[in-house]
Amino acid sequence: MTFRYYLRASSRRRFRWLVAQPFIDRNRCLLGAQQEPHQESRDDEDDRDDERGQLEGIYVEPADFADADDLYGRSKYLGEVKGENAVTLRTSIIGHELQGKLSLVEWFLSQNGSVNGYVNAIYSGFPTIELARIIDEYVIPDAGLSGLYHVSSEPVSKYELLRMIAEIYNKKIDILPYDKFTENKSLDSTRFRERTGYVPPDWRTLVEKMHKWYQRNISMYK
Repeated sequence: MTFRYYLRASSRRRFRWLVAQPFIDRNRCLLGAQQEPHQESRDDEDDRDDERGQLEGIYVEPADFADADDLYGRSKYLGEVKGENAVTLRTSIIGHELQGKLSLVEWFLSQNGSVNGYVNAIYSGFPTIELARIIDEYVIPDAGLSGLYHVSSEPVSKYELLRMIAEIYNKKIDILPYDKFTENKSLDSTRFRERTGYVPPDWRTLVEKMHKWYQRNISMYK
């Protein structure tokens, strides 16, 4: 399944960002195309994934071929727009959901007792509030920007990410280090940073911004 998002700018350029990398997600389809899925559904597949799912990460566009071979990954790749008047951003997001608790943040905040934190699962996406800022402040104003770009934060493990979310959201829960699953889908966004001047905040700052937005707009999520 492919979700497509468009923004119209005064220059009539067309923008698309793909909220998931077409890099390999071999042997699985993500839960929720818009956000990073939660982890627990993967536990029964860990042994199999350890054998054939260990990824290198720090993927570079366009040198690294988008090698996803499942329907989800190929649909993302085939949906990429390439042309003079188009911008395609490869990235991934986390954030709050208006309904449901399927994706990482809402799933984690709804748990009690303890959860596994994947120490070898590396993530380089953004909270939704930061991706919106990137598009608003760096993409739309740049009339000469076109082509395919990776847009990423500094890589962080899911374990460390959950620890930060728990601390900043004052979530009382035990996060158990879990190392039986390895996955690295991190992106190298050097080209985008050099082209636009964007410098990603550190992850603590990103989570704090996500939390402040949530607190200010909590009525939207009830």
